[in-house]
Amino acid sequence: MTDLDRVRQTVEVDSGRVTLEYDYLILAMGGRTSYFGHPDWENHAPGLKTLDDACRIREKVLLAFEKAEMETDPDERRRLMTIAVIGGGPTGVEMAGALAELRRHVLAREFKNIRPEQARILLIEGGPRLLPSFPERASETARSELERLGVEILLGETVQEITAGIVKTPRRTIRAENLVWAAGVQGHPLATRVGCTLEKAHRVPITPQLHLVAQPHLYCLGDMAWLPGRDGKPLPGVAPVAIQQ
Repeated sequence: MTDLDRVRQTVEVDSGRVTLEYDYLILAMGGRTSYFGHPDWENHAPGLKTLDDACRIREKVLLAFEKAEMETDPDERRRLMTIAVIGGGPTGVEMAGALAELRRHVLAREFKNIRPEQARILLIEGGPRLLPSFPERASETARSELERLGVEILLGETVQEITAGIVKTPRRTIRAENLVWAAGVQGHPLATRVGCTLEKAHRVPITPQLHLVAQPHLYCLGDMAWLPGRDGKPLPGVAPVAIQQ
């Protein structure tokens, strides 16, 4: 799908080569990584939205350990074995935990000159707690579990600059071979075609029945939809929400 005409109730596919009419339209196109106005950061801190993204991140992490195995300079070896995950939402928390388990259980006996379990995993969050869209109890549980796994959690540190292997916050400069971006998600670009005012992350406001307020024939769900829960806070962009929708 490449375009939408809500007045004529048609969608274009393959850049206009095919036009389809609809009576009801359900949009569930997901989201995309947002770098908050810094698209150049993507070259140095890839996001995690697809299976290909996951494979690339895993490959780069494993190659960094291979380089560290052959490195004799202790400072450079430490940099190669440092991974910084930016963003303390669901994606960042899961990524940091997965990396901590990878170094401790999967890679622990694969090398002779380095000890992978001593690799440094950092989780950087600009807010005061992890999982800000979840209850505080969940935030505290996530923090304690990550700390048990050896993850260093840096709260209240907003990223100011990202370059090759370097991330800067107001408090420190971190040198790491691998940077992973998990700090921002915004709605699919075609959300701008639905004909309503989008919320700040370009997600589509919907009713509890999952259709747009003034367009009962146009539904939206998943990561590109914005719907407050019973507590008034927007439901998070995670799989359980999309599955229930």
